[in-house]
Amino acid sequence: VTFVESARLAEAIMESLKAHVNEDLVNGIRDMRRNILVLKTPGRPAVLIESGFLTNPKDRERLVQSWYQEEVARGIARGIVRYFESLNPVAYVKE
Repeated sequence: VTFVESARLAEAIMESLKAHVNEDLVNGIRDMRRNILVLKTPGRPAVLIESGFLTNPKDRERLVQSWYQEEVARGIARGIVRYFESLNPVAYVKE
């Protein structure tokens, strides 16, 4: 169940990033269909997000820019919200 939910969360975040972040910035986004252990906490979805690589000059230039950091953060946040909105309202408490 955790892997399925993690995949759903990752999909929501990825789609949000593709929809809300400049297309040029997300060309490198791809679906990593590998089982990567992010956390050892069972029962909770987890996602690993790589927003760029410091070893890549183009990525490094973007990573230090506040506008890029804000665009990526907004895209991630929207994806998380979309994931929670897709859940059965009985399954979680919304504060």
